[in-house]
Amino acid sequence: GASKFFLSLEDDLMRIFGAESLAKIMDRLGVEDNEPIEHNMVSRAIERAQTKVEQQNFEIRKRLIDYDDVMNKQREVIYGLRRGIMTTDDMQSRMEEVIGRLAEEAIYSFMDEKTKEDDVDWRGMTMKVAQQFGVMIDFDPTKLESIHPDDLVKKVENAALEAYRYRRDRIGAGVMNQIEKDIYLMTIDALWQDHLLDMDHLKEGIGLAGYGHRDPLVEYKKEAKTLFDELEYRLYSEAVGRIFRIQPLDPKQEALERKRRAIRSMRMGRGGMMAARPRPPAPSGGEGGDDGPAPIAPDEKPVTFKREGEKVGRNDPCPCGSGKKYKKCCGA
Repeated sequence: GASKFFLSLEDDLMRIFGAESLAKIMDRLGVEDNEPIEHNMVSRAIERAQTKVEQQNFEIRKRLIDYDDVMNKQREVIYGLRRGIMTTDDMQSRMEEVIGRLAEEAIYSFMDEKTKEDDVDWRGMTMKVAQQFGVMIDFDPTKLESIHPDDLVKKVENAALEAYRYRRDRIGAGVMNQIEKDIYLMTIDALWQDHLLDMDHLKEGIGLAGYGHRDPLVEYKKEAKTLFDELEYRLYSEAVGRIFRIQPLDPKQEALERKRRAIRSMRMGRGGMMAARPRPPAPSGGEGGDDGPAPIAPDEKPVTFKREGEKVGRNDPCPCGSGKKYKKCCGA
């Protein structure tokens, strides 16, 4: 068998995509409303309308794919970074590379090759480096051998690397690797969630760029690139800042702590031995007085307590004669 479908000339498909002329022709021919129309002209009009709808839907899907492709590329970068951190055994090389990049950013955010000496916020630069790496560098231009940005970057990088390697040597390479991995992964997970929310907000409002005669997709790619660059910087900056706030124990403090642990474990061992020994019986008399109950002799049987008289219930009258219930009086 076969199925045959009929489409009204007033359907949205025909009405939106230019079937008004066809409807006028049918009106002039006196065709009734419920009368089926079977003509090549009608079939071709329906085919043209369907083709336009399919083209429009294809453009919509293609546009959505273009938007999703921006997010997919960012996701690949972040997931690749996360996977690399989880599988690597050499976090030191990664850290030293990031330290160099952050040192460059710390200096060039205040000056470049063309910046005059008087225009540089030297105090702000000092605070920036101290906040990022935990090292204090005196950026007094009268005491510096050179104020060229590249020389200052090298100075900051060397100081930061020295502080980092000191921590790594004191804590141990194996432990430090695991600490750095944990800090990096926690930072990535937290900031990536915030970035996804920012991207959703961007996608919701980017359509307004069309009112300014700008392509929303192009503007979306630009804004997404800016947000992702900020994400990468915050990721490395926060992770490195947390790692540099780790303070290894001083050798004297570490030796003192080991001694305390040894004494504590020794006391616990002695306490266990003392608890295992039987307690000697207390003296029965003497000048010391009675310090506690006398021990029970081996052949002496303990006396069982027996109640004298009838048991008084909680709701019974109190035996003292007050007239109240026992639970409200002496049994309270």
